[in-house]
Amino acid sequence: MSTFQITALITIVLAAAIYVWRGVRRAMRTEARFFRALVEQLGRLLEPKGFRLTRNVAQASGLRIATFTSRAAVVDAVWEARERDISLVRRESHESAFLTADTVARAHVPEGASAHAYAAATGIILGAAKSLDGAA
Repeated sequence: MSTFQITALITIVLAAAIYVWRGVRRAMRTEARFFRALVEQLGRLLEPKGFRLTRNVAQASGLRIATFTSRAAVVDAVWEARERDISLVRRESHESAFLTADTVARAHVPEGASAHAYAAATGIILGAAKSLDGAA
């Protein structure tokens, strides 16, 4: 191979890597916006029921958890980026483990999903949150 061919090949590989990385970053930003908007909507819905947002964390693995607490129950909104699932989980208290929690709702958002798919998942989670009660 000539120097020109090697240079062209390296340029193509770098351009492809940059293209893929930009797509990954765009997807991560979309997921972050989706979860942030969902948490805001859940807050408006759950606050009148006695819940308040006590934790909202994002891990490097793509796991995001927002915890809403009332006197008698804890509700977690959980985004699992690898599985592309959003769940609404209810526990009796902070001390109770996720293993003993009840999954109130779960929705799947396909890879590269449209705004409609994100809206449908949001609707499923918010619909389930409407039925929650702050008292155990």
